[in-house]
Amino acid sequence: MDRVDVVIPAYNCKTHIQRCVESVLKQDYQNKKIVVVDDFSKDGTASKLKRYPIKVIRNKNNEGLARTINRGIRETNGRYILVLQDDCELKGKDWISNAVKHFKNKKVAGVSGLSYENPKNLSSADKLFRIVDGVWNKPEGVEEVPFVETRCALYDRKKMMGVGDFKQEFFTSGEDQSMCYELRAKGYVFLLDSKLKVEHKYGIHQGSLFKNLGHEFLYGETAVQVFLKYADTILKNVNFGSKTFDPRFKHRMATPLFVSSLVASSLLTALNPAIGIVITLFLLSARIAYYLHMGLKNLRIIGVKNLLPLILVGLAIDFSYTLGCIKGILHQSVKRMSF
Repeated sequence: MDRVDVVIPAYNCKTHIQRCVESVLKQDYQNKKIVVVDDFSKDGTASKLKRYPIKVIRNKNNEGLARTINRGIRETNGRYILVLQDDCELKGKDWISNAVKHFKNKKVAGVSGLSYENPKNLSSADKLFRIVDGVWNKPEGVEEVPFVETRCALYDRKKMMGVGDFKQEFFTSGEDQSMCYELRAKGYVFLLDSKLKVEHKYGIHQGSLFKNLGHEFLYGETAVQVFLKYADTILKNVNFGSKTFDPRFKHRMATPLFVSSLVASSLLTALNPAIGIVITLFLLSARIAYYLHMGLKNLRIIGVKNLLPLILVGLAIDFSYTLGCIKGILHQSVKRMSF
């Protein structure tokens, strides 16, 4: 039985890190090692882990997600590496055992499970954001996906080390996409197995409208940087029509197109008011209809009274994410000019 090394990057998570660690300790896969890397937490996270048979390392400074994961990986040498973030729990004692089986296919470099949230544990703002992301509308099955997220992903160490560490230029987001696209360029694939359930405690780090919008801005900035860096691999090797392609990313791809079209139609209004207004109203109506559709699909979660707030939140996400994309473009342009 090949060893699975579990690397848990942890930051200010004393309220929930124990649940994460215990979900790994309960696994029926015996040959495993757990390494928690505390990224300079200020809430006493490490003190909550003293009673567990695991290795705990503490960064001397806040290094960010990629550096923290890399440090944990360097403390291990098993055949497989499971990166599991502190706000996630493996559901089912056979999660690792079943995930490892997928590596019988030599082309597989990484496997992920289906991440979900319990609506009862989310604030009203969190529910609206997660509905826009489409997290409660994912299909069942096993299928190839563009990349697996370090939220919870099992990697083949040898294949991963063939392209090096997680890129440290991505401080809090994008390191997983970067790693996967480099591996895809070498011909490897990634799988999502929806039977491998992962409970994500999304509301722990979010909770408010502004925190969520801040994350959308960050996602937009990161998405553009990743796309510009790996455009050739993404366009050639990713099956955007896959039934298990994360609906969140389909939505994200449409967002900048909608906002840029809306801005263009608004400018057109100055030249031809009639045509400009018609196009603007059409674009807004189409986007509102999309968010209304998402709300109706999840009516049991939010209720009728939250349909209008959902539409407003959706439009706010569109602009926040697009602004992040603009920042990402400017950031990459400055980097290229500096060389």
